[in-house]
Amino acid sequence: MRLALSAVLAIGLVLPLHAQGLDPESKAPYQLRVVVRTADHPTLTKHFRAEIMKNVSSSLQAALGAIGTVEVIDLNSTPVESRDPLWKLVDEKGLEALDSVNTSATGKTHFISIDFVDGKYEFRTRQHDGTIGFSTPIIRKTVHGDRGFVGRLAGLAVAQDFGLVGTFDPNGPQVSLVLKAGELGPLDAWVKKGDVFAVVQVKQGRRTLPKVPKGKAKAEKVEPAAPAISGTRVDGVLLHVIDGPRNGLCVCKVYNRYKDWFPRDGLTLGYRAVRLGTGEGLLKLQLTDSSGVPHRSDSVQARVGVNDFPDANRDREEMKFSEGIFTSRETFKNIAFVVVKSGDLPLARIPVEIYPDRLAVLKVNLSPSAEPAPAMLAAADMLDRARSARVMQARAFEQIATIQEKERQKALEFGQAALDSLSKEGDALRADIARLRERYKADSPPGLFEPSDREVKALENKTRELLGHLAKLAEVIRLENDPMTAAARKKIEGLLVDAKGHEGNLDLDKAIANYEEALKLAMASEPASVESTQTALTGLKKLWEVKSPEHAAARKFIYATWVNLAQPLDVKNALPEARKAFLICKSAGDKFSVRKMYLTGPQVLEKYAEHLKKMLDDATDDEERKALAAYEKTTEELNKLLNDLGDK
Repeated sequence: MRLALSAVLAIGLVLPLHAQGLDPESKAPYQLRVVVRTADHPTLTKHFRAEIMKNVSSSLQAALGAIGTVEVIDLNSTPVESRDPLWKLVDEKGLEALDSVNTSATGKTHFISIDFVDGKYEFRTRQHDGTIGFSTPIIRKTVHGDRGFVGRLAGLAVAQDFGLVGTFDPNGPQVSLVLKAGELGPLDAWVKKGDVFAVVQVKQGRRTLPKVPKGKAKAEKVEPAAPAISGTRVDGVLLHVIDGPRNGLCVCKVYNRYKDWFPRDGLTLGYRAVRLGTGEGLLKLQLTDSSGVPHRSDSVQARVGVNDFPDANRDREEMKFSEGIFTSRETFKNIAFVVVKSGDLPLARIPVEIYPDRLAVLKVNLSPSAEPAPAMLAAADMLDRARSARVMQARAFEQIATIQEKERQKALEFGQAALDSLSKEGDALRADIARLRERYKADSPPGLFEPSDREVKALENKTRELLGHLAKLAEVIRLENDPMTAAARKKIEGLLVDAKGHEGNLDLDKAIANYEEALKLAMASEPASVESTQTALTGLKKLWEVKSPEHAAARKFIYATWVNLAQPLDVKNALPEARKAFLICKSAGDKFSVRKMYLTGPQVLEKYAEHLKKMLDDATDDEERKALAAYEKTTEELNKLLNDLGDK
């Protein structure tokens, strides 16, 4: 009876998951690539690598059986030009570089890096699951002195982090997980009751710009690049297996830190889960603030439960505190349940996976209200998406302006493909904002999604400008290909289109130069174009007129400094001048300079955030992190300036 019920549950799950866009792949085998790389040492020979590869391949293939295939690659013997981009990344930057890879691809890739240190074999392993864009949270390190055991130990390390994948619908505190390859063979060796799965949100990537055609030959029709599939681990959520696997399905209890952790939007295809290679050991825990500075035991206290979150004062669940680390009094298997308090005030309930001898670091705010509300998270993500779309749009205008100076037909094809991508992205954003407003109408403060609305309106307005520009560009191409059209007319029309392109990109100095050249040609050989060209030039010069030395300096700052800001320190130092330039240009009625500042603002924010994240990642001690915490104010001021620019 239980088997029949499991089968019904599995069938019932598959249908809605397909509707989401995620196939559970219960009949699809795993494809595992094991990439072996050895350091440059006399004892780590090609023959040694061959033995390692043979041991790993035979042991893993025997263990997988019908549910998967294994391919082992000797990276040392693979030419650089033949290496997969992922292999190159790891070879150049190490296993740590996998932290930044979340794009979906085919199969799993497990890296084994072997060195010989102080007379012993030292190897490090880590896997990237390309099917969900997920890398194992830890890098395993093993040291052994016996050469004959290295291959066996490497195979065991790979198997421990193999990570069975499942697909589920997050519809309650308990879910049924449909396991990949579940219909191909038994999975009892790979997942058991008590195991823990991480949750990955699978998204369709934002539509990208089409690739710019290269070469002198006539290019084929340009199509927008296909949206990539990416996976992002959902913070604070673990699935704990309570039954199975049976007929390729297991039942899991959901433990989550945040309420409403699975919001859907137009880009989310669904949710997958990947089994973690957890173990048994003490829980070692460091609690930090949002900038990474550790809390002290007098500001926060941690309690931990074995089977669920502790709900009573039980001494055995108190954690010891020493040198900034909370340590449990007993061991846990696979998962622990941590409650963080400040005095009697509960701050957070967090499920934590257990990796023996690994320090778990969790960020906790001292105010329970500081835990981000789902509506706030959704609004922040939507604003980020809208601004990213505007960055893409700005780059499209820049590339069209550059391409059309040499090859107008390629610029038209590129622009039409970009227009298609931008229109679809705008429609998706508009629909998602409406969906979020309805979802959070009872929980969100007034005006929460207005910044996103404003960004989307700007996106739509510029997309309409692009549509008009492409229509004029198509007309110029028609004239240029008409044998009856005079050469001067072709040149003039081309200059006028270039001027409109620069004008649309708010580079009015370049636009004025194009109009002046067009007027000069028209006066010499095309009298019919003189009046309209002169009118356009005069009007633009009047609009671009400098009102004062302060206005000239403010405009120069926007066009020469603001648009090139990237480094956090430069942004911090430039913000007072940026606000001053904004106010001067606004007072002078210079809508073009203010608009240029507004349109390039998301790019400045994006570059600033990327550099600041790298600085935070590179910080090595608390003093450096404390110093970087000062940039929180800079980030707030920069966002406020962008919002003020939008309210211009």
